[in-house]
Amino acid sequence: MQYLETSDNLLLLSDESRRIEERPSKRELISSLSLDKGKAGLHENIPQAEGLLC
Repeated sequence: MQYLETSDNLLLLSDESRRIEERPSKRELISSLSLDKGKAGLHENIPQAEGLLC
């Protein structure tokens, strides 16, 4: 989990679903990014994402 001070949102990383989600404190989904092969320019799946750098 990473707090985005500029937007007051949270980035949530799930290694099980291989996704990054951005959510405000009210928990509605704002955006998501798949970490699967073929998405977001990835040539391979990310098998176990472990952290975020912002």
